[in-house]
Amino acid sequence: MDDSKRIKKANETTQEVVKDTNLTIPVSLSCHSKPSGPLPIETRTYMEITAKSSKSENKSHLYVHFEGEHPYCILLKSPHFKGVKVFIIGDFALDEYNTKFGTDYLFHEVRYFLVNDITNKYDEIAALDLFIYEPNTELVIRLPDPAKEELNLISLKKEKKFVDKGWNYYKHGDPKTAATYFWSAGVQGIPHLVKLTKQTGDQEMLERIKLMLLTRYPDEIQLIASLFQIQSPKDIHDAMEQLENPKKLSTNQRRDLIKYVSKTQPYIALKICLRFPEYIQFLPIPCKTEEIMTAFVQICTNLGYTNSLLVYLSEIFVKYGQISHALALGYNASVLADCPDSVTRRACWIMLIDKQFSSLYMTLVAYFNKDQNRSIGGLNASIILSRLTAIKRFPPIKARTACRVMQTIVDPLDPDDLDFLCIVLITASFLFLNGNIDEYIDVSAAINSQNRKFFEKTGIPQEFDLFVYIDKAGEFAINDRPKTESVFAIGDEGSLGNAYNTLATFEMVISHPIPRLTIWDLRRGVKKFKKAAFWHQICESILYKHVLLVLGHYDLLYIVPKLLQYDFSIETVNDAINRIVEIYLYVIQKIHKKMPQLEIYIHPVKIDNKMLIPQAEIFNAVLKKALPEYAIILSESDCMPSYDDSSMVPLRTSR
Repeated sequence: MDDSKRIKKANETTQEVVKDTNLTIPVSLSCHSKPSGPLPIETRTYMEITAKSSKSENKSHLYVHFEGEHPYCILLKSPHFKGVKVFIIGDFALDEYNTKFGTDYLFHEVRYFLVNDITNKYDEIAALDLFIYEPNTELVIRLPDPAKEELNLISLKKEKKFVDKGWNYYKHGDPKTAATYFWSAGVQGIPHLVKLTKQTGDQEMLERIKLMLLTRYPDEIQLIASLFQIQSPKDIHDAMEQLENPKKLSTNQRRDLIKYVSKTQPYIALKICLRFPEYIQFLPIPCKTEEIMTAFVQICTNLGYTNSLLVYLSEIFVKYGQISHALALGYNASVLADCPDSVTRRACWIMLIDKQFSSLYMTLVAYFNKDQNRSIGGLNASIILSRLTAIKRFPPIKARTACRVMQTIVDPLDPDDLDFLCIVLITASFLFLNGNIDEYIDVSAAINSQNRKFFEKTGIPQEFDLFVYIDKAGEFAINDRPKTESVFAIGDEGSLGNAYNTLATFEMVISHPIPRLTIWDLRRGVKKFKKAAFWHQICESILYKHVLLVLGHYDLLYIVPKLLQYDFSIETVNDAINRIVEIYLYVIQKIHKKMPQLEIYIHPVKIDNKMLIPQAEIFNAVLKKALPEYAIILSESDCMPSYDDSSMVPLRTSR
């Protein structure tokens, strides 16, 4: 029921009491009420003026309606309503109401509203405001409802319990359930839901939550806007002043301030990062340009940084996807020569995934040349070195033999030899991806990809996972030069399904896999090594006319369950699939924008898990329907990628 109808109903169902007085309301107040403290000066002057007024002076009529447990209405007649404060009229009317119903309401315990019968305007006014009288204006006094107040108190206690339960679930690693409790807490849970979303660091999720809150609570637009407001520094001096106290800043605030300073003064931001250890992890932000990176390398040389520190700094740059800067700083042959095998193994893995084959070749030659007597079983470092050096000799193409050399590595593997074996696996993968099939066969012959007893004591490393796919692709690879109509396949390990072989209408597939790559890793705003490697390969694919994207397998296997568990803006499997397809379309559009001459082909998702086949069908159908004209999805009958998920460890990826 709207306000005008409620007032009319009060007029019809309650008794009307008419108060006719020749005196002003303040004079009446002095007879019937006892306000605390002296009256305001303007009121005393007004009383003196109106006290001398004539009884024949025209009087104004004001209806005062009471809304509450006992609806009531009185009519006040007085020649002077203008210039009087609202609480004076309210106190006079409440005195009459309290006398009739035996209540004890005070003027500051009620709410006041002005209602115009003609325009139907219903405006709330404060008790200390001046009363503005106009014709056809009525005053509504809304009384507090004790029963409703008790219910509100119970509701607030219940909402507080929901908030406490939400944070309790969050502490136990269940943000999805925590968000559900915050939603159930109503308006009281809005700040906690925003705080929970900010801790995820996902800007897109933050925007979706903001839209959902505005849709559900349109009356709380000011509260929601204030919670999502980003307080930027006034100027660069203010930002630098805040950076002087890193312990008072959160991680997100530190990163945002470093970004702010780096926009105009990157060299100053670099010096701040080197000055405080809390900012070391943000070094890649000011070092985006080559000039600042050159200056940083010079600083490292002048200060005499050790090789271990240079490797640590290189890993920070890898985390931000700046692979070339990491190679220039610490991941190079000169620094790695004096580093342990574990460091060399990590650097070689990064070079392999990013397809930095020139740097990888020099690093591997230097590593195996350093200790040629190192061996595992019958696999000797000198043999591997000979195969590496044979690459530069450009031998004539040989026909591949059908036989395989017997396995020579004994099991189980000694943990001390794990790093050496992983570097051997990286070497074998490098030879295959570089197109040296014969040399790959010679190196990989001593390693049986079906025997996982090597790693009983150490666990299966990621290098062996990739080698399993490469070894399976090597069984069907054709040792021949790339054809004219070759397609460059990039994506996860599924891109190796037809490596150096035919696929559909393509004469040969040249593939470069990025292990465990997901579409979710390629979303905008994310700084990751895999994402940087993917876009680096896309830029290198300009040597080909066609590019084939093989993505989506690990999204259905790992990312969809994670989104359903952690992203509280996603409710169903279809919502998660639609979210992933949106990112896939963004990637396709970006590729076309960067290189419009490339023909883009999409590999459909093929999965052997019977539980996930319906999801794969939904994914392919949604993707096919949303693809732009310049992207072509291949027929599922032509694509047969094989994934070995039985031996895979769970995907360890940060959101």
